[in-house]
Amino acid sequence: MLIGLACAQDVVLEGGRFVHRRLGYTIEQPGGQWSALPVEGADLAFRGPGNATLSLSSRCRTSVAAPRVLARHLVIGVPDRSPLEGSAVEVDGGEGWFQRTLVRLDEQSRWLDSVTTVRGDCVLDFLLLAPVDSPELQAEFSGWWQSFRWPAEGEAP
Repeated sequence: MLIGLACAQDVVLEGGRFVHRRLGYTIEQPGGQWSALPVEGADLAFRGPGNATLSLSSRCRTSVAAPRVLARHLVIGVPDRSPLEGSAVEVDGGEGWFQRTLVRLDEQSRWLDSVTTVRGDCVLDFLLLAPVDSPELQAEFSGWWQSFRWPAEGEAP
């Protein structure tokens, strides 16, 4: 199922890493108890422990701004939210922005962690929606987005 889902979205699993055939980026397959989850508009999405979700989305040929500005757009439509922290991060040698927001969905408080980066005319968003008492999932998320690799100049397919 995992490979079938990825193939349908221009992403293939090769040797434990997903490869986006058109953009050329790679990222590790999440470890642990994550299973494929179909999410419209996401390159990859997974469901994990505690009903957590993990995803990576890319959109290209779009207006781009600084990752910090673009990250704020991710939570605009969430009515019950409290921004908690934000900081600059490095994403495979490029500029990125991490933010953590406390959101209330279906009567439950959850962390929404995101990392946004810009490569050329592409914006990439890594997201984790997880129960508030799950530091191990936040650690898995951090390791996952840090495994992301953008192709070097001249290496894109």
